[in-house]
Amino acid sequence: MNSRIKNLFLIACCLSFVSFNSLGRDAYYKLQRALENPERVKKLNLSHGKFVKLPTEIKTLVNLEKLILFNNKLESLPPEIGELKKLRRLSLSRNNLTELPAEIGQLENLERLNIEHNELRKIPAEIGQLKKLDQLKLSWNRLSKLPDEIGDLESLRMLIIEENDLVQIPNSIGNLQSLVFLYIGKNDLTYIPESVGKLQSLTELKLVKSGPLVEIPSSICQLQNLEHLYLDRDSRIPLCIQVKKDHRLNIYIQ
Repeated sequence: MNSRIKNLFLIACCLSFVSFNSLGRDAYYKLQRALENPERVKKLNLSHGKFVKLPTEIKTLVNLEKLILFNNKLESLPPEIGELKKLRRLSLSRNNLTELPAEIGQLENLERLNIEHNELRKIPAEIGQLKKLDQLKLSWNRLSKLPDEIGDLESLRMLIIEENDLVQIPNSIGNLQSLVFLYIGKNDLTYIPESVGKLQSLTELKLVKSGPLVEIPSSICQLQNLEHLYLDRDSRIPLCIQVKKDHRLNIYIQ
């Protein structure tokens, strides 16, 4: 794996964005209007609103593929969210969520989940049921740990968990064989599991400010496709990395 794969990944993201923004008449921006035409709605954008909660009638949007709730005041999600079986994108960033319903795991076609800038303190174990999930963004929350089931996300390519209160990362993270980007900096970790060395698809790893006196495991030397490694100035870098002669690997000290 090299920078070409990263570029292809970014191109795919852009093409998907264009595709979703071409939904045209199937896109709605008012909740009431969407609920009046439930079977026609494929995209619902309720950004910059004042929603504190969603009505249970949200389950009637049986063909919904993209739900954007950016910058509202949501404090919770109804269990009925799990009935949106065709949902592929869910954006919940910049709300007041403290937890997610277990039913989130029923979104069998979900590919991207953005819950950045909330008040989450835990993630339900059912998150591991999202077998098609490609991107998971959890930065800027209050998470102190992740469920072991995070390692069941077999399609996950991007995991961003920076700016939390994480004190540990589950060993199961080594099961994410599709993972390409992993950002775990700016936490309170006491160690990074050796299992990180099993992430053979990983090309970019950010560990800046991941925790006081965190020792970088020597197992990262096993990451044959790693191209970009971000570390603190005082990070204890494994000797194998210091002497490694790999012109593809770029180390950034911040």
